[in-house]
Amino acid sequence: MGKCFKHIFDDAVGACRTCQNGFCEMCLVYAKGPKKPPYCVPCALVAAGVRHTQRGLVRN
Repeated sequence: MGKCFKHIFDDAVGACRTCQNGFCEMCLVYAKGPKKPPYCVPCALVAAGVRHTQRGLVRN
């Protein structure tokens, strides 16, 4: 699957259901339960209504 979009030295274990970027286990949120596809943190905040739009993802 490649490397985590945010943590470039960590292997990606899954992809966000919204933005489709690969992320490590620390970056994925299973907001709808463990059997549903995960979100990355920025997309989870938008899906929960905490943030209205997703800010651009920037590697740090």
